[in-house]
Amino acid sequence: MDDPSCVALAFRRLPSSTARAAALDALINELNHTEWRQLLAKLGSETFCVDIVGSLPVEIVIQIFGYLEISTPFQLQRVSRRWQTVLSSPDVLRGLLCLQGFNIALPTGLPLLGESPDVSHDYLHCRKTAEVVHRFQTGAFAKSLIVGLPPGVDCSVTYSSFEDNIAWPAYDNCAVTVLNLPSGKSLSLTGEAREKIALVALSDQLVAFFTFTGIWYACDLVTGQRKSFRLPSARVPVFSCRGKTIAGVLRDEKCPGKHVAYVWDFDRQKCRTFDLRKPDRKDLKAKPTGETFTLNPPSAVLVDPTSESLLICSKLASESDSLCSDALLYHRYSYSGDLIRSGKVNYIEKSSDAVYFKPIDRRGRFQLYFRQRAIEEGRFYPRVYCLPYDESRDYFGNGTVGLGMCERNTWWLGAHYRLSLTSTGPEPVLGCVLNRYVSQPLYCTSELNSQ
Repeated sequence: MDDPSCVALAFRRLPSSTARAAALDALINELNHTEWRQLLAKLGSETFCVDIVGSLPVEIVIQIFGYLEISTPFQLQRVSRRWQTVLSSPDVLRGLLCLQGFNIALPTGLPLLGESPDVSHDYLHCRKTAEVVHRFQTGAFAKSLIVGLPPGVDCSVTYSSFEDNIAWPAYDNCAVTVLNLPSGKSLSLTGEAREKIALVALSDQLVAFFTFTGIWYACDLVTGQRKSFRLPSARVPVFSCRGKTIAGVLRDEKCPGKHVAYVWDFDRQKCRTFDLRKPDRKDLKAKPTGETFTLNPPSAVLVDPTSESLLICSKLASESDSLCSDALLYHRYSYSGDLIRSGKVNYIEKSSDAVYFKPIDRRGRFQLYFRQRAIEEGRFYPRVYCLPYDESRDYFGNGTVGLGMCERNTWWLGAHYRLSLTSTGPEPVLGCVLNRYVSQPLYCTSELNSQ
């Protein structure tokens, strides 16, 4: 067989891939070094595709797709049957959603309407949750709501949101409206004498508001049970509401410079109090410069009902213009008043006053918001300074400058809230944008006010 084309023709006529493979092995065994080089050069010019997704373990597939958009694994299921099997696996989808901050494998994860406890392993549930995440990431919100607020309202303390609930005062400041965003149901609350409301607070179980008569009113969001307790002072307190516990700090009217902490339990209707200790002198010195700080009154509180402890923060303001930053002094007390831990965060931007802690997930992470006055073109304007706090590690991270006090965004998992106070309008407006599945349409402002 002197004609090379006859060899190629005979190879082409082989009846099966097994026969072709056997013939190819036989030909390769006959190659010399020169022919091997020619074959390698030919192979180098060819492109070979490797199915990485189909061959890798599930754990590595999750890490690869974790860098891509959450909708990508659903779109690429059409590539091949192997890809469809891997990318439609609930193990892969749950892992990707957990990387996005949605731990749907646990009961404390993101619940969807009508789901049962065993649905978290189902492909359809993972797909619906991924749609929520994708809608949030792309800004395709489900519903929006605009509510009129009373004139002169203080955004940082009067408006409150937690998970799927949002609360705001009525136009006359004598009632509080609580709206559940997914269901569209609302609840209106007032004090016994329709007193003026100074503060509104929300937790996963309670809505609470403080009036200028010195009374805290609280209502269970599930049962509707209402309770109240009175503080010895009508001054607006520094406060924290978490679970079914309300805590805060009051200035002792009889002893200037002294502050008292209180912790009130909704179920037991018992209030504990203890005096705050004075800081050590070493905390009021900056190292290594020796600059002196002035300790401001407590300005932010975070209560932890699980460990029965209270985190209290105060600002250390520099008395010298040579330092371009202040510091934050914090103490953790037990409910009985025992000091558990103290710490200090340096390099807090000047002219910043801590206001409140805002949870950002269910893993014990918060943002500590500061009021701040910034100068631009010779004019003062308000803005927000944020300091991240991890409760599980009892650690403060690096601060960042956020939006102005008149424009603030807040999010909790799949729900996104935007607070906007326009300077051109005569009245402040609370804009709320919801990003998740809604079973009923939201009520408009007039319908909410009439209920």
